Amino acid sequence: MTNETAYDSADFHPRVFMSYSSAEGHNEWVLRLCTRLRGNGVDVVLDQWEASLGSDLAHFMEQGLVGADRVIAVCSDSYIQKANEGQRGVGYEKKIMTAALIKNAVSDHIVPVIRDASGSKVTPVFLDGVRYADFRDDDKWDTSYNELLFDLFGQRIQPKPVLGKNPFAANSTVITAQAIQFDPTAFVSSALNGTVTFPYNDNDGNFVIGNGVNAFTVAVSTAGHGSIHFLNDPSDISSIALAASTRLEDVQSPENYDGSSRARTVRVGDSVVLVNTAGRVAAVEIVEVTIRDTAADGVPMLTLRYSIAA
Repeated sequence: MTNETAYDSADFHPRVFMSYSSAEGHNEWVLRLCTRLRGNGVDVVLDQWEASLGSDLAHFMEQGLVGADRVIAVCSDSYIQKANEGQRGVGYEKKIMTAALIKNAVSDHIVPVIRDASGSKVTPVFLDGVRYADFRDDDKWDTSYNELLFDLFGQRIQPKPVLGKNPFAANSTVITAQAIQFDPTAFVSSALNGTVTFPYNDNDGNFVIGNGVNAFTVAVSTAGHGSIHFLNDPSDISSIALAASTRLEDVQSPENYDGSSRARTVRVGDSVVLVNTAGRVAAVEIVEVTIRDTAADGVPMLTLRYSIAA
């Protein structure tokens, strides 16, 4: 796999060769996937674009496979059969890919994408046990696509959390017990939209919404009943802006708001526009803010509705 420096570079565009079995209807689906990947910075090598009439297809396949950072193997029933039986172009590509796998048995060079595979085996034998992206359910297209795109750029939809302190290093048994009891997962919602409620006086007022490059750390502090201070303090946040008296659905793009301040006081019924350091945008509406005197159990709570433009 390419090193992390290359993945993080703005000039990095993973070169990906598409291996698939041509069939009516299936070609259009492959073209749709490749077009979207190209739009998201993936340098896709696809025969429908690259190979003209009279082209040496064997040479095209060799050059494409050898020069690619990754290979996407679109696993349909036809592809699986041809790969297993060594038939036609798929069989030839399989030989080249198998040679690469033999060289490096732990390589993640080949990414199976499952589409139009109806049998109990959804990959060819040579890709048995390899983790795949499942595109069989069109209703889950965006979820599968995001998983694939993140992986091609060396990102993780669920990044590894920061390693916490050793709770047993504390000199106090009370502090140790407090550290063990604290659950950081209670302050994370990895979905790209939803409603969350959390005790905003805990965890330094921080709550993470989204995931990967679409993650935003919401940082707040007490402002009184029905209002809250939003802070531009977290390292992953570039700007915060107030969209006063604006519901989530009516929030406009960030350039329509003033994002110049470190803090904004936000009331119930207002929204906040967040821009993270990856340039992604989130809108957050304040639904309810309680303080100790108004909270049912004496614990101040904040309820937010949010939507992240992925």
